[in-house]
Amino acid sequence: MTRWTTKYGVSVAFIIVAVGLAAAARSQIVSPAANQCFHGVETVDVVYESALVHNPGATNSPIWSLAQGTTPPIPAPDWMSVSGRNDLRFNAPSGTIPSIAQFSPYGIRITLSNSTTNLGDVPIQVYVWRPVGLTTASGVIATLAPDQTLSMDLDVRGGCFTVSNDPNPLASFDVTHSISGNVPSWLEYSSEEVPTANNTYLKSVGHLAGTPGTGDLGTYTFTLRVEDEGYRNYTSGGQPTGGTLLYSERTYTIEVEVPEIVATPDSGTLGIVNFGQAFAANIDAEGGYGALTYSSDDLPQWLSLDAQTGALTGTPENADDVLTHVFHISVSDEFPDTPNVATFEYSVEVITAPLTIVTPFNLPMARMGDVYTAQLHAIGGAGGFHWSVDDLPIGITLGDSGALSGIPEVEGVYPLDVAVQDDVTPPNIERTVLSLVVQGAEEALLNITTSHLPPATEGHVYTPLSLAAAGGTGSYTWEVTGLPSGMAADGDVIGGTPLNGDAGVYHVRVVVADGASTTSTIFPFVVLAAVEVIESEDALPTLPGTLNAALMSGAAAAGCSIGGPNGDSGSGIWWGWFVLGLGMIAWRSSSRTTARS
Repeated sequence: MTRWTTKYGVSVAFIIVAVGLAAAARSQIVSPAANQCFHGVETVDVVYESALVHNPGATNSPIWSLAQGTTPPIPAPDWMSVSGRNDLRFNAPSGTIPSIAQFSPYGIRITLSNSTTNLGDVPIQVYVWRPVGLTTASGVIATLAPDQTLSMDLDVRGGCFTVSNDPNPLASFDVTHSISGNVPSWLEYSSEEVPTANNTYLKSVGHLAGTPGTGDLGTYTFTLRVEDEGYRNYTSGGQPTGGTLLYSERTYTIEVEVPEIVATPDSGTLGIVNFGQAFAANIDAEGGYGALTYSSDDLPQWLSLDAQTGALTGTPENADDVLTHVFHISVSDEFPDTPNVATFEYSVEVITAPLTIVTPFNLPMARMGDVYTAQLHAIGGAGGFHWSVDDLPIGITLGDSGALSGIPEVEGVYPLDVAVQDDVTPPNIERTVLSLVVQGAEEALLNITTSHLPPATEGHVYTPLSLAAAGGTGSYTWEVTGLPSGMAADGDVIGGTPLNGDAGVYHVRVVVADGASTTSTIFPFVVLAAVEVIESEDALPTLPGTLNAALMSGAAAAGCSIGGPNGDSGSGIWWGWFVLGLGMIAWRSSSRTTARS
């Protein structure tokens, strides 16, 4: 056998096995014995010549020649040639032997002849092979958690091999394996020969297997060595070659560690939730050893944490809950003796819906000398509402809860500067101007007595609401404008379903007529967003602060215009003053002229 190292760094060698022999009567061809491994080491541009077949009885300068490509399993390659006279030499032009993964078999026939006579020929198999070597790169080959099973194959290429004289010989690499260094007790190493996919030869494979326990944490570095046992044992003519042992060594590392506990999300805000609405979020953790447990020492009182799943749920229902809550969640595993713990910081912001007074700008009328009651209404904010008012009619008082009551003593039109605040610290405060008309003792002026329009929720059916009036002839017709899309009034009944995306504050104008007179008022009407958890403040619904032209049409007296400071027509206070003017017009339109004291 002959071996070359090409200019591409591919080292190859020949193993030659005699298949048959036909010799001429005058000479004898001595061929290599079967199952012998021949080896030679060369460098680029050096053709190694080894006396593999010798004809001691040849005369007349015999010459070896090579018959190309007729003997199975693979024809002789173009790069292969033979030369020499008494000794057979295999030759190849430098750098022309192809790169090969393991080896390739070639069937050839060599002939010994002189100028006149064919001295004999012999068919042989030539196997091109690579030096023994591990194909798995050095370094970290596995990172395991305790109780995680390792099963890994390490392929070995090349090495000296033996073949039989069967018609279709199967090569078998004669390679030994050994392992040394910091080899953990739980790790087992074995080797075997397995057929290749095309069943061309048996390749040597090393196998690592084992399962570390909780007491096996650490880094294990060890060396695997594969040796070309076939070449070491080769003898020529019964004598050991004494050649250098061919082997390959690589260093590998296996790490055994508990995976780091990580969470998704790992920090930051979990969202924004409106006061009084349900909140839900989930912390998903992984890693560690065994089952994970969730806990918290500073969770807001309105939140609960599922220890097994990491689910957070709750509803903020106290005014003290309206703030940004910062808290921590710890995740621990089941590692024996000393569990691993990771702690993550999160926040949830609780906000309130805008505090909005929804009492109509024209309060139900009072009658001088009669008991009067009315309730002021607001939505939004958090906790209880606390009301205050300036310049009430004599005999009327306002309770902290927003209840107007008493017996008015003086008729007239009274502008009421009303304010409401909630229990948040600092409190949300809303102001507006309402109109209260006190009629004379004998009057029964037409007026709207509906106290407010309850809020709606976008995408949800609104509970039908019947409007109410008092005074006048008692026979009423109604007109309602300014409702959100999806809602309408049928006579005195308001109903429908506000569309998704239409959350906000609408100023709804209600007009009632009894055939003799007409009166109107404007109701602030709130449509709530159907959102439980808001990811950021940018997602909060925009509340419209201006009124459309259709709503304003006919609302002002002839020759008058409506507007607030800098054209802000949405201010509750400015609208209150505007409606107060309407109330005064309605009161003045009666047949009486009343002096206000």
